Amino acid sequence: MTAMRFFCPYFIVGILGLMALDIVAATGDKSCGTIDCDLIEIDIHDKVAIQRGAHTYVHYCLGCHSLRYMRYDDIVQYTGIDESIFEENLILDGGNIGDTLDNALDQDNAKLWFGIAPPDLTLVTRDHSPEWVYTFLRSFYIDETKQWKVNNKVIPNVAMPHVLYELQGIQQCANQGEGQDGAEKNDSCPQFTLLEEGSLQPQEFDATIADLVHFLVFVGEPYRVERERLGIYVLLFLSIMIGITWLLKREYWKDIHRS
Repeated sequence: MTAMRFFCPYFIVGILGLMALDIVAATGDKSCGTIDCDLIEIDIHDKVAIQRGAHTYVHYCLGCHSLRYMRYDDIVQYTGIDESIFEENLILDGGNIGDTLDNALDQDNAKLWFGIAPPDLTLVTRDHSPEWVYTFLRSFYIDETKQWKVNNKVIPNVAMPHVLYELQGIQQCANQGEGQDGAEKNDSCPQFTLLEEGSLQPQEFDATIADLVHFLVFVGEPYRVERERLGIYVLLFLSIMIGITWLLKREYWKDIHRS
């Protein structure tokens, strides 16, 4: 009976914690506009994928989308890239290893060109989800009615050009032209056909985008691996302390129970 009274609060707290996790998982934003998100498996321990994703981001994304909360040296320390190789291939603006991943894009000009300033993407996989980013980057298709001649199934009427078209190629809706505007075309586009091939095969492009998403997941939570490692020790410590606390409590209360 004494043990039950002692462990009951911990049991209740544990159940409430699991319920909270289920609620968060159930209400998480996994929707990709009018379509379901494509699945992607993220392994934050895959440092090679993060290295490849960093290369893709710097060469194709950083010109418009900054990562103001991430420093180059954090990437070097986590992925283990040789610093001289990193500086030669991934710091393209002549900056220092301690700089953040920022760019020189003027925000006022960007609003004139795109209609909206390109957002910082440090927390994009936490604001949406890795699945959302993965699906978005693979869902551009040709649309001659738009400013940049492309549209997107995840964000209809997107104000962003398809910067990765030379890798992916140019996609079109299988039933291109049935809709009258961007939203209708998005709804009536169940699948794509490849109008013009890119430099990568479809499977290779999907792998490249997966690496890019790995990098963005790392950027959004760069100390996740260290936190998880420390979390194991914390849980082990708490487990030991629960046993010690219970034994101590039993020792203090043994005379009271006898009386």
